[in-house]
Amino acid sequence: MLSDIELEAMCWKVDAELKKHAANHDPDWWGIYHLWDSPNGDWVSEEDWNKVFRNRPFYMATAYMLWVNNGYNVREVCRTYNEDGLPGLNALCNEVLDEDDGTGCYFTEVECDECGAGWSADCVCDVGAEG
Repeated sequence: MLSDIELEAMCWKVDAELKKHAANHDPDWWGIYHLWDSPNGDWVSEEDWNKVFRNRPFYMATAYMLWVNNGYNVREVCRTYNEDGLPGLNALCNEVLDEDDGTGCYFTEVECDECGAGWSADCVCDVGAEG
């Protein structure tokens, strides 16, 4: 059984690591994750996201996404995992992301249709990035 105290501690550690990576805006980013409240930036690359979660429990990335400003508190996330495992967490995450307003934690791709830039700041045309 996963405890809410244990899950919250893991989420705070992950959050601190992700925020360190958020400052590194790479013009070649295509897949990025929106973070909820980072002083260094709002986005982290998919590569950095995967590095942070690589040695964590398999459910951690989904639990983190639910925990950080996607409408669920740590007790709800923990209860769902203990009752329904990763499929339960994924169902909650899909439900939240289907109704997303762009303020939570989620994955997206940023690519300019004109020049192919992976990050809008390095777009060389007037159109900008579509995401």
